[in-house]
Amino acid sequence: MTMIEVIDADLPIEEEDISATEPHNELVDRIKFGLRHRLPGTLVLGDIFVREGRKQASPDVFTARGARPGARSVYRLADDPLPEVTIEVLSDVNKRDKDGIAQLHRKRRLLGELGIGEHIELDPIDGVVVVYEAIDGVLEVKMAGLQYTSERLGGTRFVVDLETFEGFRVFGADGVEFEPPQDAMARADAAQTVADAALLRADAAQTVADAALLRADAAQTVADAALLRAEAAEARGRDLEAQLRDRRGEPLS
Repeated sequence: MTMIEVIDADLPIEEEDISATEPHNELVDRIKFGLRHRLPGTLVLGDIFVREGRKQASPDVFTARGARPGARSVYRLADDPLPEVTIEVLSDVNKRDKDGIAQLHRKRRLLGELGIGEHIELDPIDGVVVVYEAIDGVLEVKMAGLQYTSERLGGTRFVVDLETFEGFRVFGADGVEFEPPQDAMARADAAQTVADAALLRADAAQTVADAALLRADAAQTVADAALLRAEAAEARGRDLEAQLRDRRGEPLS
């Protein structure tokens, strides 16, 4: 959740990211992964600089409808559309540490100046969702509560975990909860394993069926050969009978 402001130098002065923790990163990854699978045509990025002129900030997550995926290290507003939504997951340092508090305020100021339409802050410390919108270049609080549904994010719903008040649950418009990427991938792998096993069983059944068909074809070939031999023997019998009658002078029947 690094925030930097370009000053009188060619390179930006970067502040150390003092807010990232394992729970913070897990929630950010869960949001990015979930949004990418639910917002077709929308670019979902995180921890990449959004730059306009000589100002830039790096939201935890942001979405930009119509922007194309690439290999950016900087998201330049001169080339790409303005992000529709930015999301920030707060950590303890953003609430308790003076440097963390100052860093968050500077980031809000920059996002307001950029004109971000919707900025969502998930605060697991106080157990609240705070939503801002940029008005005249300043982020103003739009709402604060235990949950928020973002229409800009296709009906994605952010809900304070009421069991612990120390985290958030995120749901798609379909009511399905966002899950950690590793869990989703494990579930996909398990489903693929089941599908592969079913395919193997189908292949085995087809092999058995093919073998049975070959045996049936072989049996039919044997039967046809036996019929031909029987017909040939019957023909030879008639010929012999005709020859014997001819020798005896008997009329042919």
